[in-house]
Amino acid sequence: RYAPSALIQRLCRGPPIAGPEASQYPGAVAFIDISGFTALSARLLEAQGQRGAESLNQMVNDYMGHLLDRIQRSGGDTIKFAGDAILVVWGGNQVDGWAGADAQ
Repeated sequence: RYAPSALIQRLCRGPPIAGPEASQYPGAVAFIDISGFTALSARLLEAQGQRGAESLNQMVNDYMGHLLDRIQRSGGDTIKFAGDAILVVWGGNQVDGWAGADAQ
């Protein structure tokens, strides 16, 4: 299972979470989505059958792998996956600070 680093750090700091909480810190948010993915997958399935769907799945897995590697190397925290989309946060919630703080 996956949990964002901000949540892990909060749980480690204690006390136990008793209800909803909010935090503020400088950062950036990105929603990354493959445009036209549903239409493309339908066309490939129709044209090539299962082989087309498997081919698309492999391409998306390769793409997401490269993307997640870049996100992690840049200090990003992947918050959520949703099909062909990813929600990412870069911010001051990391233990060692925010890599983007020098860019101010």
